[in-house]
Amino acid sequence: MIDRPLRYVEDFCRAGADILTLHVESDLPANTRAALEKIRALGVRPALSVKPNTRPEALLPFLELCDLILVMTVEPGFGGQSFMADMMPKLKTIRGWLDERNPGCELEVDGGVNETTGKLCVENGANVLVAGSAWFKSPDPAAFARALRG
Repeated sequence: MIDRPLRYVEDFCRAGADILTLHVESDLPANTRAALEKIRALGVRPALSVKPNTRPEALLPFLELCDLILVMTVEPGFGGQSFMADMMPKLKTIRGWLDERNPGCELEVDGGVNETTGKLCVENGANVLVAGSAWFKSPDPAAFARALRG
């Protein structure tokens, strides 16, 4: 295992993070496990993110170690992308695994979330929604946030 990535984990945790999310694709499984364990040991909630082209099975070895799983519904990198509705089966699958193995783990969606897609995400198991462009472009951000909450 490489110590350098763990140093960055420590830096973010000590900077005051409440939750620290790692991309499951960013390192080898042993390093990911060590990082998640280190995050928790430092008193921060560990989380993993999964990109659209990554199979949900990549999360399986880590589900019990996480307080949050983030499913990306766009390719990470820039705002304003279109929501990828074909991620809903992945979301639903992960929700099923979490219900069985770690029911307290939150399931978050980020990418193209608006009033319509947010409802679809909730219907498929999400309980945390990230809205960027839609919120910033909304003429009434408070009303937008209320609409997302249902």
